[in-house]
Amino acid sequence: MEEQRPMAAPREQSGRPKCYSLSRHHLTRLAEPLRETLARTPYAPPEGVSVSVKSLLESLLSSADESSADGFCKAINDLFLCCAAVAAAEGDESPTLYWIPKELSLAARSVLKGLSEAASYGSENEMVAEMMPELVPLVKG
Repeated sequence: MEEQRPMAAPREQSGRPKCYSLSRHHLTRLAEPLRETLARTPYAPPEGVSVSVKSLLESLLSSADESSADGFCKAINDLFLCCAAVAAAEGDESPTLYWIPKELSLAARSVLKGLSEAASYGSENEMVAEMMPELVPLVKG
């Protein structure tokens, strides 16, 4: 019997992830609650740490140069990475992530759910599977 492989997530005819078909307005509307929650979340870098994790996350939520198609895709990728990092950090006691409150983690999960629904994915897992080839090279850098 042949081993069955999971089906790849369906992409647009262009071969690009369905998330990239969202409108700029929709993306901004989805990201705003997360942006606001992150902005009002207190943060003090741990002693001896020169990098501000909060600033890095905020930079992923900036809407700089969404005017071009590449800029818009980058904004979606950055939003996705920010949401994944924040959602995964809930309850983490490490010195760099302890400051992320449940409210912020829930806001990130809500954005991921909203992205999935807006782009008509069958599930958030389907969206993640489709976005992995776009995001892994960015993280691997």
